[in-house]
This record gives sequence, structure tokens and C-alpha cells, in this order.
Amino acid sequence: MRHALVVIAAAFLAASRTRGADQTVLGKEFLLKDPKPGIDATKRKLVAQGKESASSDQIVGDPTVAGGSLTVIVTGATSANQVFVLPQGTDPSSGKPFWTAKGSGSFSYKDAKETNGPVQSVQIKRSKSGTFQIKAVGLGRTARST
Repeated sequence: MRHALVVIAAAFLAASRTRGADQTVLGKEFLLKDPKPGIDATKRKLVAQGKESASSDQIVGDPTVAGGSLTVIVTGATSANQVFVLPQGTDPSSGKPFWTAKGSGSFSYKDAKETNGPVQSVQIKRSKSGTFQIKAVGLGRTARST
């Protein structure tokens, strides 16, 4: 993909089930491996990273309480976007929570067995200096073949 603009957005739901704030970060890395394009979507892998220095974005809400979502937007010759719901709760096979707080201003989502869909992991953090980062990994194993 040439000259693509990648935007990664995370939204958390507040404990009252009202929507928290969307945080949009310009993509730093976007890698989509598709070894069997148009044939087998279960072989796809997505790695996306966004980083914004001196960001005014804040992490609003707590996904460990109400979950969240991840939106990946790619613009270019063929633009696309997709929203992935990342619920709170616990993994039925391990008993571990999907979302965990990783200190002040940082959350992590892990779903190694892809119980909730193709997103295996998401890390969202904002440093004290104002750097906002989002990293996400998804696999197509739960996708339907095309």
C-alpha cells in the first residue's frame, strides 16, 4: 500500500455505559500480511501502531470496567475502516481479565484465544510527558474464508 494514512482510534465506555472519549492517533506502523489474498482470510495478520508526541489526548473511562473498541482507518487508493469491539470480562479458558490497568494512564487488552474476535492484544498508554501510544495485533484465524 503506497502513501497510506493510518489512523488508530480507541474508545472506552464509561462505567455508566455512556460513551467515553474517542482518541485518534496518527499511525506510525501498519502491517497487513495476507499470504492468500481473496482466498483465505484466516491467514491474515495485522500489526498497527500509533504514536503522537505532545498529545492533548487523554485516556477517558476505564475499559477494565466497561470495555472499549478499536477502530483502524486506512486511507489511500482504496480506503477502509473497521471497528473491533473489545469487551471487559474474563477469558473463559484462563480466568484472566481481558483488560488490565498497567499503572497510571495505561491499559492492556489480551485475548490470546481470540474469544471476542480477531484482536489478540492492544496496549494504550499516555506518558507524563504527553506521548500517546496505541499498539494492536490481530489475526484472521476467526475470520470466514472469502
